[in-house]
Amino acid sequence: MKNYIFDCVTFFRENFITNLRFEILNNVVDFFIVCESKYDHRGKKKKINFRLLNKKFKNKVIHLVVREKFEDLNPWKNQAAQREYIFNGLSLAKENDYVMFSDPDEIPNPNLNIEDDIIENSRESVKRSIIEFHGNRSDIRGVTLSSDGLLLGTCNSDGIKLWSTKTYLCLKSCKAGYVMTIAFAPGDRFLVAGTKEGFVLVMDTASGELVTNMKAHDASIWSIAVRPDGKGFMTGSADKVVKFWDFTISKDTTLGIKLIRQLDADTDVLCVRYSPTKSQDKLLIAIGLLDSTVKVFYDDSLKFFLSLYGHKLPVMALDISYDGNILVSGSADKTIKIWGLDFGDCHRSLIGHEESVTCIRFQPETHYFFSSGKDGVIKYWDADR
Repeated sequence: MKNYIFDCVTFFRENFITNLRFEILNNVVDFFIVCESKYDHRGKKKKINFRLLNKKFKNKVIHLVVREKFEDLNPWKNQAAQREYIFNGLSLAKENDYVMFSDPDEIPNPNLNIEDDIIENSRESVKRSIIEFHGNRSDIRGVTLSSDGLLLGTCNSDGIKLWSTKTYLCLKSCKAGYVMTIAFAPGDRFLVAGTKEGFVLVMDTASGELVTNMKAHDASIWSIAVRPDGKGFMTGSADKVVKFWDFTISKDTTLGIKLIRQLDADTDVLCVRYSPTKSQDKLLIAIGLLDSTVKVFYDDSLKFFLSLYGHKLPVMALDISYDGNILVSGSADKTIKIWGLDFGDCHRSLIGHEESVTCIRFQPETHYFFSSGKDGVIKYWDADR
């Protein structure tokens, strides 16, 4: 008995890419299910947008329409409700059939032998490969996790992608140029990103569309850090400038940004970080520089506080502990250094990677931290030992 393949997508207004999907997958997919709603995920009424551009697919395409208004105000729950409605179109599916769920622009490779791949890999390996397969076709430059841990944002030369950490599916994809760094804004409704061309982007996580696209720097934006009080963020760039921004909210609750001040550096700014305190008079900012140093300033006045010397090559990553006592930096010289933020003394110097250190992150409420490097290794450290 033949095993059918059902290809299922939720639809908003992506007619071109959805019809292109039909063309690419026509020889391997038996039925296409397109699920559209009369309401967007914020509950606003919309018109039915789906159009079949080639009649040769009319016997393979099942167009479902969710006609009832979503009961919830949470756009993520509404998106999940629309996705679950797809099951109404699977009446032809049998126990051994294959069912694929994704966004219209996440088009699988029709030449991939799925059965062999599943046989050769364990279930966990398959889960890990899904994120790589669905859309990250070039090196990932940045990752960010939502406050509840349910969403993962990634960025690369193709733009921004939003993933579910539970289903491993790509929820949204936004073509936004070469994106270098990314962070969730407070509330997780928006993603803030910086591009190679020096633009600051704000993406609506519910629609996957850009609501802000502003020229912010004259060179690549290497790093973004959200202020601990959630009211703004800073960007560090190859134009030797750190810029400070406030979040603004429009009447339709769209997130905007406003430049409030800037700090000029002596060389390219490769990474930026706030100390994790909401007290304005105690808030520090740390910047890692191309000249292999870390500079620390008071946030309220931008007055210089400390300069940390010791790395032999540019500082690529840094983070500050929850209590503001320790700063850890990682460098292209393959070393990790642990600094005291009271006097700026180097407590320890670690050699833990065979290539450049690319990321440093403290575990919340502890002095434990993670490091990652170009050697493809993630390590876990205790800064007190």
